[in-house]
Amino acid sequence: MLLKIILYSSITLILFTKVCWSEETTKIECPCLNNGTCLQESNSSIHCKCSIGFFGSMCEFEICDDKNNKQCQNGTCLKDTRTNKQFCKCKPTHEGALCENEICSKYCYNNGSCSNGFTESTLFENYLSINYTMNFTCKCQSDRFSGDKCEFDLCADKVSSCPVQVYSNSKCECIVGNECDKEHCNSKGNCTRENGKVACK
Repeated sequence: MLLKIILYSSITLILFTKVCWSEETTKIECPCLNNGTCLQESNSSIHCKCSIGFFGSMCEFEICDDKNNKQCQNGTCLKDTRTNKQFCKCKPTHEGALCENEICSKYCYNNGSCSNGFTESTLFENYLSINYTMNFTCKCQSDRFSGDKCEFDLCADKVSSCPVQVYSNSKCECIVGNECDKEHCNSKGNCTRENGKVACK
């Protein structure tokens, strides 16, 4: 009798488990909107497959009308179907209310060259459906600069000793325009030309 009870309990547990993860139960808990299809992964997590024209983790967004959509300079205008609020969904390379700012343009310091890790042939055609992980990197213009964003200047201490409107070259030498800053050079160095410009050495 004890053996029968144990077997019966095991069967009950198995049946109960199947009911908990049945297709019907999953459908009830499905969060997808706008006729999105709910898909269950092997690890029991759920995600939405959106109908054409809808986007978002719950298929909650649709594309705005043409008037507003044209204002999103480097992105697409989306409307939240739950609240009717509209916003610009930017391409991963841009940011701003109207996607007007290119992230790379101000990412690197000291005139470093920015790269986003993608080629022009993969310009995020599916950026409305896929959250791209961007990898912005900087290539510094010379060994004078370092850091992930070329933010560190080897000549930082010496730059402050240069007079106004004078900059330093890669060797931490003060460079002026076409005319020598005589006051600076007379007291701290000699005028010399370098690549058509005057340097105080």
